[in-house]
Amino acid sequence: CLVATIHFLKSLNAYGVGPARVVVCGGSVGGGLAALASRKDLPRLCAQILVQAALQALDSQLPSYQQNKNVPWLDWHFVFLMELLLDISPSWEIMVLKGTHLPTEVWEKDRKWLGPENIPERFKQRGYWPMPCAPLNEDAYLESSLTLDVTISRLFAEDGVVAQVPEAFIVACEYDLLREDSLLCKKRLEDLGKPVIWHHMEDRCHGVL
Repeated sequence: CLVATIHFLKSLNAYGVGPARVVVCGGSVGGGLAALASRKDLPRLCAQILVQAALQALDSQLPSYQQNKNVPWLDWHFVFLMELLLDISPSWEIMVLKGTHLPTEVWEKDRKWLGPENIPERFKQRGYWPMPCAPLNEDAYLESSLTLDVTISRLFAEDGVVAQVPEAFIVACEYDLLREDSLLCKKRLEDLGKPVIWHHMEDRCHGVL
C-alpha cells in the first residue's frame, strides 16, 4: 500500500488531483506507513490521520507497554513476533523487552523524544516502573539494529524529517500497548509547531474503535 501511495503522489497531475486535497490515513502498522508518506521528494500533503499507529520499535518499557502488555488483540508477545519480520532471532525477546539490545548512546538520544518525561503523569497512574539501563548485549544489538531505521521507528527521526509532515489527526486508546506512540507523536509535532487534533478513547483497546 505504501508503494501504491507513493506512486499516486508522484502522479497527481495524471489523476487531476492537487496535493492540497490529499489526506493519508492508516491504523496500527498502517499508521506508521501513512507517516512515511510525508517526504521531501513527494508533494506536501493536506493532512494525515494516524489511528493507533505503530511509530517506534525501540522502547518496550514505556508506560503503555508495561500497563497493557497482556491486553488481548495486541500484547507484547505479538508485537515481538512482528519484529521477527526484521530478521531478529526469537531468542532476543527478553533482551529487547529489557532494552539491553541498544547501546547507551541510543538510549540517550531516545530519551530526548521518547523518554517517559514526555508523557503526561495521568498516563502513568495505572502503573509505571522506570527501568534502569542494563549492560548492552552486543549480539542482540547487531541483529536488532534495524529497529533504529526511521522507516521502522518514525519517532526516532531528526526534527528536520518530522517537520515535513502535515497537520495530523491522531487517535489513541487507553488500553492499547501503542498508546504512547500516539502520545509521543502528538508532542513531537506540537513542539515543531504542527497543528494536531488528538482523540483519546478512554475505554478501548487496540483494534476496537
